[in-house]
Amino acid sequence: MSQIHIPAFIHFACQQCGRCCKGWPVPLSERDYERLGKYNWVKVFPQLDGVPLFREVAGHGGQKGYQTALRPSGACVFLDERNRCLIHRHLGGQAKPIGCQVFPLRCADTPAGVFVGCRFTCPAIVQGQGPALTEARAEVTRLASALSRHGAGAEGDTSVRFNAAHRLAWADVLSVESKLCGILRDESQGLSQRLALCCLLMDELDKAKLDRIPGEKLKEFLDLMAEALREPAASLVAEPPKVRRAERWLFSQLLGHFYVQADPRFRELPFGERLRTRLRLFWQRMGILWQTGEIRQEGFIRPVRVKEAWGAPRGSLSPDSAKLLETYLCAKLFGKSTFGERFFGYSYVEGFHFLVATYAAILWFSRAWALGHGAKGVGHGDVAEAVQLVDRSYGYLEAFGMKAERLRTFCLGHENMALRIALRMSAPPG
Repeated sequence: MSQIHIPAFIHFACQQCGRCCKGWPVPLSERDYERLGKYNWVKVFPQLDGVPLFREVAGHGGQKGYQTALRPSGACVFLDERNRCLIHRHLGGQAKPIGCQVFPLRCADTPAGVFVGCRFTCPAIVQGQGPALTEARAEVTRLASALSRHGAGAEGDTSVRFNAAHRLAWADVLSVESKLCGILRDESQGLSQRLALCCLLMDELDKAKLDRIPGEKLKEFLDLMAEALREPAASLVAEPPKVRRAERWLFSQLLGHFYVQADPRFRELPFGERLRTRLRLFWQRMGILWQTGEIRQEGFIRPVRVKEAWGAPRGSLSPDSAKLLETYLCAKLFGKSTFGERFFGYSYVEGFHFLVATYAAILWFSRAWALGHGAKGVGHGDVAEAVQLVDRSYGYLEAFGMKAERLRTFCLGHENMALRIALRMSAPPG
């Protein structure tokens, strides 16, 4: 296998909370389906008697696919009342489906090596619980090898589509990524200013003919441009422009996708119920779009009106929250989770703009969560919950690959619209 690159800034140790086993079915390879399907599970675990364990679904290209079945609660049928996996208990951890073994890690197998990313739907990743991933290199390498054998996470192109006009060699893409992550992890300035600097730098790179300055010349160009753009970035943060109504409307469509999600058992419902569910989800999205709806979540002391969430509370992030969002942004870049086959065929520039829009969405939902909890300001717990909500759809919701969504991403990146929305939500009231 190629050289494996593991982010030292990600910490993880499974807390056995069971969150990863609830809310979505687990895709099974044909090999996993045949292997697990041959066992007499009812004999070992009588509570599974009469419970469907697997379901057949339409896979890519019309081929058959398989998933683990879900209980009415949304939990995997193999999850017991103590949040323990029955497959793990009976056959061992390495007998679980490959997706279960690897979660919350993701791997991008590229010509430049295998890069490890992660899912922030896992509370342990969000809270940074456990040792650094680099301390578990042997196990991470084993999991990456297993994914590679299943053909998952492969990015076979020898170059990367950087924007509409240019492709870059992987070495040059890694230089750009290294510069972006270096800026984001420079704690000598606030996170808003770091992100603004990254956005302004990407604007310049989008306009430049980078294919003419490869290798060391590109690194020198990145250093020079980053230094020259520090003052403009600081000015943008100091006086963020107001968000226009049309921009708010465009951004609200993205919020609707992140918040309004179908039940994982949607396809199993009778036709009439599926139709009613589609209509209900449509009107929920319209409520966010037209600011007439409400945000409801378990643990809220009251529903939050969408229009209200656009207002207070506002203000700077706590150090812990800024660190979490810094880690989130860097993990997505390091894990190659923003472009190519791992993100609906987006170019590098498109994927970066979507990531910035995702950051803005996290800030918006953090404010909604603070209001729902009755707090006067956004706390670290609000940010952590918003990260988990948004990352549930990031890179997985098929709607993001549609032409209309690609156009929306282009608009949110135009003149750094998503960044300006994020800066307004981070700015002090007044």
